Amino acid sequence: MDVVLFGATSMIGWSILRAATEPVLAFCNTGTRNPPPQVATGIDLDDERAVATLFERIQPRLVINCAGVCD
Repeated sequence: MDVVLFGATSMIGWSILRAATEPVLAFCNTGTRNPPPQVATGIDLDDERAVATLFERIQPRLVINCAGVCD
């Protein structure tokens, strides 16, 4: 997956995800209840090891960070 989107359930993140013209690996925070099916999983961006492991595994070309954007 070349594009990673953090904060996929935020107002801006959700709009980006719906408008994407290519596959996006989307994440929301770990506390999100019932994430939409387009959102892969929750991730804690404060967990440096988890984020580093994710980046090593998928090596994204583009990272879009909408985490922390609230309505």
